[in-house]
Amino acid sequence: MKLRTTEQLSDRLSNELAWRKKELSEVKSLVETKSFSLSKHKALIRSGICLLYAHWEGFVKLAANSYLEHVRMQKLSYEKLANNFLALAMKDKLKEAKETNKPSLYIPICDFF
Repeated sequence: MKLRTTEQLSDRLSNELAWRKKELSEVKSLVETKSFSLSKHKALIRSGICLLYAHWEGFVKLAANSYLEHVRMQKLSYEKLANNFLALAMKDKLKEAKETNKPSLYIPICDFF
């Protein structure tokens, strides 16, 4: 789904967070049950911590990529973007020019500045 509107971005993040919370809640309820031996209980807690970290890392990555996609879909000119977005754009242009060493590839960079 293209993230053209803030509502679409919000929906994607909400949906992503919802299933992650649900899964973590299910693991928490398993940990809270007393039907496991002590060793299985400890293993379940350790695996829950790993799952919690994986969900946190996955959500942060998805949120960052979704936000970048949303900004890209706005098709704003460079003048309207914050410096961090300009740095990302400039980095790609400089990397491309450096890899080929063709002077002609530096002209768009000069135009960019």
